[in-house]
Amino acid sequence: METLINTVEQVNFKVETSCFKTYEFSTHNGLYVEEAQSEFSSFRLMIYKNEEAAIFVANEFDYDISEEVSYLFDIEKIKNICENQKDVPDFSDDYYEEN
Repeated sequence: METLINTVEQVNFKVETSCFKTYEFSTHNGLYVEEAQSEFSSFRLMIYKNEEAAIFVANEFDYDISEEVSYLFDIEKIKNICENQKDVPDFSDDYYEEN
């Protein structure tokens, strides 16, 4: 069985809206994503108001996401790391200004 990624290098920022909370984080090494046939190291944890969560590749454009890659991660451990990280920049106001 493949080992799921359960650590992050850095939590880059968070955004909270009325529908979801999201954290962008980086991994120590790039991860190959077969659907995109490319390697990525920035991801977005989306936690919806119903508490369901998913992880996506963080797009190079502000706040955009692409492929869902939840299958690569231990979502509960990543969620715990992100939610308990101190001093994570909050970009909620910037997100609302751009959208």
